[in-house]
Amino acid sequence: MRRRKRSALQVYQGHFGPNMTPMVDVVMVILVFFMASAAVLGPDWFIRAALPIRAATAAITDDALIRVELTLASGERGTTVSPAYLGAAPAGVSLPSAEAVPLAGLGSWLDELVRGAGAERLVVAITPSDAVPYQDVVAAHEACAVAGITRTGLATSPR
Repeated sequence: MRRRKRSALQVYQGHFGPNMTPMVDVVMVILVFFMASAAVLGPDWFIRAALPIRAATAAITDDALIRVELTLASGERGTTVSPAYLGAAPAGVSLPSAEAVPLAGLGSWLDELVRGAGAERLVVAITPSDAVPYQDVVAAHEACAVAGITRTGLATSPR
């Protein structure tokens, strides 16, 4: 039996389809990079931050909280804020009147509220109407933050 000589060209012509070896090599190199970078990213969870330490204060019960709803309405003179107290104020707390104020005067009204009640007792819900521009809602929230009120949130008006 006589052997037939086969050249590299004849062997190559017998195969079909792309050569997958280079692609597998590239995928393995990428896998190694991902595995190596995952070990570097792990310690980020343990970064120490220099946070200010709060002094221990007496716990405030729900009865001592003063809930205020700020209803924002848009009119021809701009956005007005109508404050409303939800529930009775604790004894010995002086609260400003709940008359409507323009958005520009909200900061001074909130300062008066914080002076009378204390910022740690206040819970403020901002309820904008549909026509109020979003920048006015942000301005009302910012006025609460500047006054030192930390319990501030957005609410929706019931329809």
